[in-house]
Amino acid sequence: LDKCLSETVFPPSITVEKDYSGEKLMGLFDSYQLEQLFSNIFHNSIDALMKKKENQNGMKIKVSVVRSKNWIYCSVWDNGCGIAKKDLRKVFSLNFSTSIGSHNFGMGMPYVMKIVESHGGHIRIKSKEQQFTKVEILLPGCIAES
Repeated sequence: LDKCLSETVFPPSITVEKDYSGEKLMGLFDSYQLEQLFSNIFHNSIDALMKKKENQNGMKIKVSVVRSKNWIYCSVWDNGCGIAKKDLRKVFSLNFSTSIGSHNFGMGMPYVMKIVESHGGHIRIKSKEQQFTKVEILLPGCIAES
């Protein structure tokens, strides 16, 4: 996660807050796929923040990770433009996009969902238009032995 955060180019106007410890989390993960997963979510957050008409609270992305004995919970929250309620069900549909532009083909979130599912996990999105979006991911894992 730290590698993906360090390799993502965040505009200087965006504050990224991390809420997780440096403890090693164990699981049977494909590191390349997880980098792609978080990279896609971070870029979606950046796009949402840049699209929001006004942002008086500052542009923020919050990344958190919480572990339990058997699961790893990750969330990425932003206070960008949000997703319309009618579009939330479509977010994981192939070729659906809330962004208009030449770099967006509506393939990112379906790919993210496939990665999560291939790792035996779950994903959901909470959002309120013009307020926030929160992507929540639950992955099987365990605490590293000392």
